[in-house]
Amino acid sequence: MIKVLYFCSTFYPENSGYSNAFQNFLRAISSTGEFDIQILTSKQLENNEELVIPRSSIKRLKPLFHKSKIGAWLNKFYFAIQLNQYLNSNYFNVILFETIEEGVILSLLRRKYLNKILFRIHATFETEYTIFFPKFIFKLNKYLLKHFVVPHVRYISATNSYHNNFYKKYFLNDNLFSIVNRNFFVLPNTILVPRIDLNKTENEFRSIFILGRMNEEGFLQKGFEDFINACILLGDEYLEKKVRITIVGQGVNSSKIRKKIEENNLSKIVKQIPTLSHEMVQSTLRETDIVVLPSRFEGMSMFGLEAIANGAFVIFSNTGGLIELVDKNGLLFEPQNVEDLANKIKISLELSNEEILLARNRSIELFWDNFSPQIVAQRFQRIVSIINS
Repeated sequence: MIKVLYFCSTFYPENSGYSNAFQNFLRAISSTGEFDIQILTSKQLENNEELVIPRSSIKRLKPLFHKSKIGAWLNKFYFAIQLNQYLNSNYFNVILFETIEEGVILSLLRRKYLNKILFRIHATFETEYTIFFPKFIFKLNKYLLKHFVVPHVRYISATNSYHNNFYKKYFLNDNLFSIVNRNFFVLPNTILVPRIDLNKTENEFRSIFILGRMNEEGFLQKGFEDFINACILLGDEYLEKKVRITIVGQGVNSSKIRKKIEENNLSKIVKQIPTLSHEMVQSTLRETDIVVLPSRFEGMSMFGLEAIANGAFVIFSNTGGLIELVDKNGLLFEPQNVEDLANKIKISLELSNEEILLARNRSIELFWDNFSPQIVAQRFQRIVSIINS
């Protein structure tokens, strides 16, 4: 049995994209029966029942300080102490560290453990945000990673090839010697869904579904404004005859989108919803013709994966992990190119029902051929065998 230590700071009972992605991944690799998995997380269970994942056990690091901004920072130091102690008293074949956004904890790990760690980069917080955004938390993470962590880590994986290349460029400074002294892998996200078959698409109006965060960073990333601007370019007279749009997202900037919708007479075709349960998102996706992800930068989007698994025709921006989710099942457009996005929406609305149905079934094939739990688990098995050899 291969012993795996799996560390993640974001985990159940939090209901977020990261948390759901990590749970799906763990269930996928545990189903092989080859791994004895110790899950280590700093997320507190509080009053919830513990999660059960076959062939896994969960240990939650204890915080030393009560909830506050200062306490949260001090707890990171205490978590690092506990993690070092745990690694010192237990042997693992591989240490999988989900995300590199915990620069404080990683920088305090002993070097001998950093040498054994396999990073898994999920994307935007630890990459684009960390490198480019001006907030102190991102600047600190970048400094700690580049000076105390990256020099000692040999095994790097990302959910997509784009962010492996991002790591080489911005964390290793495109230094060829540094790059060739490391090993890079792609280890995608997955979701646990039954396989479906679509046999008809006969809606009176084409339905478009778009979802994402509307907090400060999310609003800059997810491209909601670009989508609304593209709709304005197409004109409400044209869209009213063709489409009905659902936008899901909450945050401080949701009112900006609402105002823009109202000011440009799009209220008749656009329904804005602050939030949907995960089950409702899945059922909405199954009934949706077209899913649009106009992200200006993106990783391996869980919403994008769910879209193809549920058989959507997709219009995604040509960036990050989204590129790998489009192959004869939709259209790519250049990020922040509003004219290009408007044109791709128009093309999709002019397609026949048969053409849309063909692309939607291709989405399902793409998911099961490349991102199913079985495929992801097999890839992890091979990566572990390479590390152990």
